[in-house]
Amino acid sequence: MISGVDVSFWQQKVNWKTVREKGVKFAIIRAGQGKDKDSRFDENWKGAADNGIERGAYWFYEWRSGRDPGAAYQANLLTDILRGDNGELGAACDFERPNSDWPALPSSATCNNLLWDFYETLRNNNIQSDIFYSNLDGLNKIKPQPWLKQKQLWLAWYPTKFNAAKLRWDHETWLAYHLKTGIVPTLPNTNFGKAPTFWQYTYFLDGIGYGVQSKELDGNYMFGENSEDEEVKITLVTKGKQNLRSAPNTENIPIRMMQAGETMTVDDLITDTRGVWVYDQTKGYAAVYYDGKRYMARG
Repeated sequence: MISGVDVSFWQQKVNWKTVREKGVKFAIIRAGQGKDKDSRFDENWKGAADNGIERGAYWFYEWRSGRDPGAAYQANLLTDILRGDNGELGAACDFERPNSDWPALPSSATCNNLLWDFYETLRNNNIQSDIFYSNLDGLNKIKPQPWLKQKQLWLAWYPTKFNAAKLRWDHETWLAYHLKTGIVPTLPNTNFGKAPTFWQYTYFLDGIGYGVQSKELDGNYMFGENSEDEEVKITLVTKGKQNLRSAPNTENIPIRMMQAGETMTVDDLITDTRGVWVYDQTKGYAAVYYDGKRYMARG
């Protein structure tokens, strides 16, 4: 699993050096939507490249009646924006109903026809375009045809809770548990016929901490032949003052009092009937949850 993000003008200014320092290895960058180029694309495209971050470009397909300038138009505009630089990951099409303010997606046949025309135009323009993005609702509505299933699926799916040791974990601790144990999280079944290559697992990473101006940021992971060997480190941050201990229980005398905003690397996670503890081999143990109270958040 390789750590990545996706960004757009919503993130405003991005400090790509900070993004890289957070362990991000790839970024999928919004190029535009409908008739419009993303106002931050050029600086993000260059900034990611300058900091050794692999890049993909995504196009948010505008399919709404009266606003869709046509598949060929949108694909040709993306081609013009890329100016011959396909990036290391190529182009992606984001085809979805993003929120309830949008109308329902068109019929399956219409969706597949629009996508075919979009990808075919890119192919004719010599643009590498092997990635398709949607969420579970979108996949169920689109019912991808066999040709579309040949693409790499970029799935948006946000697990919120995980039941373990009779505790309710938030998705960040759930994810940290899977990464630490080396178990790839079981993603939901889709009608795509194969596992996702990319997984957008959250939309609320700490944007400021990652070097962007927005409070929140999309987090992604990439799976593949060369990605499973990379260890992804998760950090947790204290929400307030709390004890650092030499063992995962409250009976031990605290080593010291940690201050709000201190970070701990997840080298291990321990659960008992009362809570979840994080172990940082350079520091010690601290409670993530204890007796129903949350003490730490995702770094």
